[in-house]
Amino acid sequence: MDLLLYLHRILIVSGLLAGMGSSYQTSWNLLGMRTTPPPCVEIPQTLTLCNGIGYNQMRLPNLLGHDRMAEVAQQASHWVSLLNLKCHPDTRLFLCSLFSPVCLDRLIYPCRSLCEAVRQGCERRMNTYGYPWPDMVRCDQFPMDNDMCITVQSPASDEEEPAPCIACSQPDTYENMIDNFCRADFVFKTRVRKLRNEELRFRKTRVFKMKEGAVTIDDLKKPVFEHPNMSKCCGDLIGKLDTRGRVLVMGVKKKSSLFPTLIIPWENSNKVIRKARKTMKKFDCSNPATVLTTSKITNFIKPKPKRRPGQRGRGWKSTPGASVSCAGCNQPQTLKNLLDKFCTADYVIKTRIKKIKNNKMKCKRSRILKLEEGAASREELIAPTFTHPNMTECCGNILESVQDRKKRVIIMGDKNEADLITNLVLPWRNNTKLIKRVLRVAKKKGCYSR
Repeated sequence: MDLLLYLHRILIVSGLLAGMGSSYQTSWNLLGMRTTPPPCVEIPQTLTLCNGIGYNQMRLPNLLGHDRMAEVAQQASHWVSLLNLKCHPDTRLFLCSLFSPVCLDRLIYPCRSLCEAVRQGCERRMNTYGYPWPDMVRCDQFPMDNDMCITVQSPASDEEEPAPCIACSQPDTYENMIDNFCRADFVFKTRVRKLRNEELRFRKTRVFKMKEGAVTIDDLKKPVFEHPNMSKCCGDLIGKLDTRGRVLVMGVKKKSSLFPTLIIPWENSNKVIRKARKTMKKFDCSNPATVLTTSKITNFIKPKPKRRPGQRGRGWKSTPGASVSCAGCNQPQTLKNLLDKFCTADYVIKTRIKKIKNNKMKCKRSRILKLEEGAASREELIAPTFTHPNMTECCGNILESVQDRKKRVIIMGDKNEADLITNLVLPWRNNTKLIKRVLRVAKKKGCYSR
């Protein structure tokens, strides 16, 4: 049923019941009785949790007592991660009924059954991450089911869905992938070989996680999943894969069999997968509320891909202990940031990276684009070497991201006593248009005269 039609039906019924008197009022009340209806306001884009909920206007104050839109958006933002876990299909409906109640003539509350259903689906996974069910949404404060509140719209099935069906219908959200990663015994990237006779067979795998004592490397060489409903559950997903048939697979081992918990298509263009893959390298599942910055994950299997002569390996690397600036290699690639760095830098050079080793970046002959008088000398910048305590960890991967063989980069920095400091390191070929625009704007602003 359409959400607006459903809410209007509630409003009509509540109007019929209005003549029953005050005896109908229940003991629960979140805001107290109001003599005048609160104002209606447009749901802003900043309220990400409830964008696209089915209506455009909400009451303010809302049912949680927030009377400023900035406060609503700030508080609601903490729940977006829970929404992306997809732990219950009515999570958005329940949360938005509180944060952005629909603007009708009468306040419409969520029923207690809706709260209990969402809590039952999500509380266990919230506890895993150290977040108990908040008292502000305690279910016993909401009314029992009646025609004046919002009931469960998508009840969960009484019978547990077969494992492959759950695995092959997982949402590809960042939070869901990290949640499954922490609960899995194994995680690997592979290619589908075939799906036949209720068996899903894979080719050689690239293992990202292997829980010690649960699975062995022999289990994951060319794994096979078997289930009576495998074709029905995963047939559509397998049929939509690209020609290479690549997938990301997570699962658990029970007795002697492997069971999938998540199977999603692997696409290099998928930004969510790239973000999750990066987090997996340094995420501490024993303390999942915090991403590790001081130690490495021990259960992460570092892949060893085949290399061509002279080619740098593309292994997984974490950056423990790295500072925010990180030798300038992780700077935001925006016009404003590049322009600020350019105009305040003592020097700007275009050069080629020779190698990054032992926290040193050695460069070949460089072209000086900017050099402040009294800063570094030209001799220092002809073939410079830059040193940083975290240079290898921070900038070790930049060579892999450079899109031309010459490894050309733009380096902006300052001279600090006898040392050259890098404030920004940016691959030239990857950002040619942006860099040229920075030079044009810098020339207009008077901080670039060449």
